[in-house]
Amino acid sequence: MLFPYAGLAGQMMHMALQAPLVVAARVGDWMVPMVPPSARTRREASRMVLEKQAAAVESWAALGHHALQAWTQCLLGQPLSPAQVERAGRAVLAPYARRVGANAARLGRRRH
Repeated sequence: MLFPYAGLAGQMMHMALQAPLVVAARVGDWMVPMVPPSARTRREASRMVLEKQAAAVESWAALGHHALQAWTQCLLGQPLSPAQVERAGRAVLAPYARRVGANAARLGRRRH
């Protein structure tokens, strides 16, 4: 295999391209001068915080599973293969990648 982490790199690239769109949409709502935040903006801010907390919990849960597997294999003298490292990386990033893609699609569709 020429580049064993191609899937992980693709997932990271997807997040890198979509995350700025999400940030721009949200920060743009918050930066309107002299206007109190609308109910939609407050809901969006609350949703953002809750989504990040949920993604962090899911990511740490995935990391725990893969870290335990890696530790067990190392104790048995079996190093991790590149495919196992990629699966672990994708599992840890998956909660964030899923939310970034969904938020970019949802915020891109909304009307201002």
